[in-house]
Amino acid sequence: MRAPLANQTDALYAIHSLALST
Repeated sequence: MRAPLANQTDALYAIHSLALST
């Protein structure tokens, strides 16, 4: 089971990936 913090990091990582894609 993943910790809430890890889930939050995944969201931030996804946003970062999108930002770098543009």
